[in-house]
Amino acid sequence: MESQGDPRNDPIVIWLNGGPGCSSLMGLLEELGPFRPNPDGRTLFENVFSWNKVWNLGIFCIFWGISGKFFAANLMFLETPRGVGFSYQNMTENADTEWDDTKTAEETADAIEDFFNIYKNLRSHKNELYLTGESYAGIYIPMTTNVLIDRIQHKGLQLNFAGVAIGNGAFSIIQEIRANADFMYFHGFYGRDEWDQLQRCCPQIEPSDDLLPSVICAYEKYVSVNGSGLVNPLNSSDTQFRKCSDLVVNLSEWSVWNNVYNVYALYEECYERSIKSQSQQQRKRIRERMVPTAREQQLFEKLKKSPRRLQSAYRHVMRSSEYVFSTDQLGGFPCYMDAASEKYLAQAHVRSALHIPDYVQNWVACSPLVEAGYTQLYNDSLPVLQKIVDSGYKFRILIYNGDADAGCNIFEAEYTFDELAKRNDMQRGQRSPWYYRMEKNYASELAGYQQRFVHNKGQLVIDVLTVKGAGHLVPTYRPGPALQMITNFLRNAANYSQFQPFNLTRHELLPQFQPPYVNSTTPEPEPETTTPEEESTTTTPEPEPTTSIPEPEPSTTTPEPESTSITPEVITSIITIEPESTTTTPEPEPTTPEPESTTTTESGSESTPEESPATGPESTGTPTATTTKSSARMSLKYNSVTMAVVQLLGAVAVWTMLGMGSA
Repeated sequence: MESQGDPRNDPIVIWLNGGPGCSSLMGLLEELGPFRPNPDGRTLFENVFSWNKVWNLGIFCIFWGISGKFFAANLMFLETPRGVGFSYQNMTENADTEWDDTKTAEETADAIEDFFNIYKNLRSHKNELYLTGESYAGIYIPMTTNVLIDRIQHKGLQLNFAGVAIGNGAFSIIQEIRANADFMYFHGFYGRDEWDQLQRCCPQIEPSDDLLPSVICAYEKYVSVNGSGLVNPLNSSDTQFRKCSDLVVNLSEWSVWNNVYNVYALYEECYERSIKSQSQQQRKRIRERMVPTAREQQLFEKLKKSPRRLQSAYRHVMRSSEYVFSTDQLGGFPCYMDAASEKYLAQAHVRSALHIPDYVQNWVACSPLVEAGYTQLYNDSLPVLQKIVDSGYKFRILIYNGDADAGCNIFEAEYTFDELAKRNDMQRGQRSPWYYRMEKNYASELAGYQQRFVHNKGQLVIDVLTVKGAGHLVPTYRPGPALQMITNFLRNAANYSQFQPFNLTRHELLPQFQPPYVNSTTPEPEPETTTPEEESTTTTPEPEPTTSIPEPEPSTTTPEPESTSITPEVITSIITIEPESTTTTPEPEPTTPEPESTTTTESGSESTPEESPATGPESTGTPTATTTKSSARMSLKYNSVTMAVVQLLGAVAVWTMLGMGSA
């Protein structure tokens, strides 16, 4: 995805989803990409918080004296390891069906190097490269970083590799075991009795070990971790040891991963999701969310069969999204996004546009095959991170965590990088709040906390942030703060509270980018979508309306289209499907029908009295001149509306003449 600013000079941000075995197209469609799917799984709407967003230029640049370098970013979503998403391998050349951290890092570095060999124009010093990702990318990215740095320093690779950003990273199962029990207790997920029992099991840190605060319990002594990252209690002849082993596994692992809530977003509300406990085998997989119930889906399918009622279908589903299966501030998007993304990417025209061969598997969020065949080599990323420090390579690292994620919680990241800083005697900054501001006239709100670690006189800079209220997918749950955060990181700003003036106005997709529908006809646009420029391109003049309203400015009395007030803002840009630009016969204005003439209807469709007067009848096929009962009803309905408006205007006029209209 090219930058919306200056693609030739803006930085390149490569995104990796985790798993291991999950597709980076999740990040594209559900987190930081320029488009997101609608509940129907067939259309898209604009994500105004996309990470390739450009600044609002002008007075800000003049006032701050900022050069035009970091106004946006080019985005690349890389499928890794091989076999996830739409990626595939030629089995005659490489029949390997096993994966591990080392193979993934080498293959990812190969793919990045090949990309820049093909697009040499992006290899300049102006295009800084950043690796970004989340979850198990906490292992992918440090491993790949070491491979790239080694090739740059010793093998002549020319790459302007500037830094990495990792969100809610799975950095260390060891730190996870130490942190989870505390995190869950202080979020109210188990009681004081269990907590007191656990404290009696706390292994004391040796006084000589100054790498960790003494309040952190080394619970890892009670458990074993296998190559799939699964935690199991250790056996022992000591009864108390066995009790502690079982308690640690129960409170640090099973209570987290085997529950009915969404481990990745503790406060997410998807009321109509099936109540199924997660197994440990699903612990690293982003859990699928359900779309609306079968009843809601059936009604949606029924409504959208008629192009006239397509907008009603969207409104119905989105009202359900807000008030039926979720009450979050995102219109229920997290509840339907996985299923909608999978359905969108299964469409034939989408696969064709992406050049996906027919023999390639259907897209799924996370590959069971890759997950089952993946061996985790590092239960703790500290040795990998230490190699980055030891390289002496000039580098910047951003670590950010949504504080409502129990899967990869804030303490896991904090403990990991606090220990790395102590081992290397890094300069520690004061932990302080950072603030988000959406618009220049808005007040700033607390967005989280930040702390900076500096090594070797600024050769290595590590920023550790929390994001207030965000779950595992920070760009999904807190899109505004996430955009401000990543922009300040790319700009190397001194503070993440620095306001970034983005234009957050949502735009409609152009007609050529809207996917075709099963029916061969295309709905007429809503009145508000017709611009003067579009009207000027038509070759047939607008029919002269016959109206009984003696109002000199009829446009001022036309009711606002229903979609502007009823449709949630999250989908206002996509509920109307634009016609082809070659249309030469415009539809008469819906508020000015000719009662004496016949009403044109779509072939084979029936206009219903439930349609809004503001929307009016829409023609999507070849019109007929047959007067039907439904057209008579429509004429009668519009005549009734006309008379009501006339009566209202008359009442206002009388009120004014009597001098009763003044306040």
